[in-house]
Amino acid sequence: MKLKLSIFKSASENASIYYEKYKKLKEKLDGARKALEKTLKEIEKVEKESYEEKKIEIKKVVKKEKKWYEKFRWFFISNDFLVIGGKDSKQNEILIKRYLSANDLVFHADIPGAAFFVLKNPEGKEVPPEIKLEAATLAGVYSKAWKLNLASVDVYCVKPEQISKKAPAKTFLAKGAFMIYGKREWFRNIELKLAIGISLKDDALEVIAGPISAVSSKTDIFAVIKPGYKKSKELALEIKEFLAKNLSKEIKEKINALPLEEIQKWIPAGKGTLAKKWHLPLKKK
Repeated sequence: MKLKLSIFKSASENASIYYEKYKKLKEKLDGARKALEKTLKEIEKVEKESYEEKKIEIKKVVKKEKKWYEKFRWFFISNDFLVIGGKDSKQNEILIKRYLSANDLVFHADIPGAAFFVLKNPEGKEVPPEIKLEAATLAGVYSKAWKLNLASVDVYCVKPEQISKKAPAKTFLAKGAFMIYGKREWFRNIELKLAIGISLKDDALEVIAGPISAVSSKTDIFAVIKPGYKKSKELALEIKEFLAKNLSKEIKEKINALPLEEIQKWIPAGKGTLAKKWHLPLKKK
């Protein structure tokens, strides 16, 4: 390091000049160090806040634990009765063998290959006729009658003790098939129509489906579909647009943000058509 000294000043004066320069530089260095420490603390604070926000966001998107019945087709109909149905022969077998209880009712469409639907009744309550009709509607809607584009189908109801896996002599029951014994309660000409709607609870939005009477008791925002040939993706998009009509901007944005799969999963046989004349969503206040 080279220092320039003035020949016109004494050694003491030269030293004094450089000492003053040193003090000024030291003050600047101390100020810079403090500024750096402050900046680092602010960065640390921002990073911590960002981390906390991310943790909150992660918590928001964590999926809730599924209930046992959610692996089946499941619906809460009027009076909060739970109805569950098999998606295939394997689930039919599991549903009847493992989850059927003494007070339950079993519904089955009168058409080959139909799924069993169970109306759960753990408290042994009296089941009103209109509730049975809703359960019968689900059994009809999710039967092969929908795939065959039928307008209606007959459905019967039996008690658990009327169902048996024991086949008559020299006969065989395939997986998901059961013998029915005794008198059946019939529901004739069940109209094949299904409501798909939006339930709003505590600012949370949920897609619900079921018989028209059940869904309309829970929300004003719903559409009705019937058998048809429009594929589920195209139909789900049409339902989504239909549901968003005449609603506030906030609710409309939430509906538009819904994944199509949330609607598609309710469409029977992966196809159908919108029964527009049945209902128009009401404007939510």
